[in-house]
Amino acid sequence: MNTEKTPKRKPGRPRKASSLSFDSLAGAALYLKCPIEVIKAAKKAGCPAFRSGRIYIEEVKAWLETNEADEESILSKERLQCRKLLAECQAKELQNEIEAGKYISLSHVKITLSDWAIEVSRKVSKLPIDKLILDQIFEIMRTSSQTAETALEKSGEQNEL
Repeated sequence: MNTEKTPKRKPGRPRKASSLSFDSLAGAALYLKCPIEVIKAAKKAGCPAFRSGRIYIEEVKAWLETNEADEESILSKERLQCRKLLAECQAKELQNEIEAGKYISLSHVKITLSDWAIEVSRKVSKLPIDKLILDQIFEIMRTSSQTAETALEKSGEQNEL
């Protein structure tokens, strides 16, 4: 029998450069100085460097050089996911503020303005004012009401965009 022992390697150092491997996508991405999404895309595309729960660095490098993962599209997908998540958060915050009473609906504002205009019209019509002046007051109220309604509609359209 052979009684010679192989020398032990120093802890934390790989055996050979070709056998350098990681057990996580994050570790491989950190070592390769690339986004983790590139490593994920390589795995999904069938890169042979992913075996037995390990990622073999030299094989990933070689595969990436020959297959050139589309980093820009991977990163743009990530950006889109971030934008979607941000929009969902903003929508939820707005919904919470509406429920807390910080905002009122456009229809509520329209109804309130309409009720106000009707009440003012009733009170003004009871005043002892010349018919011509009364007609001018009602015209001013009508145009003001139309202007306010137009402004509210434009505001509502902008909020819907």
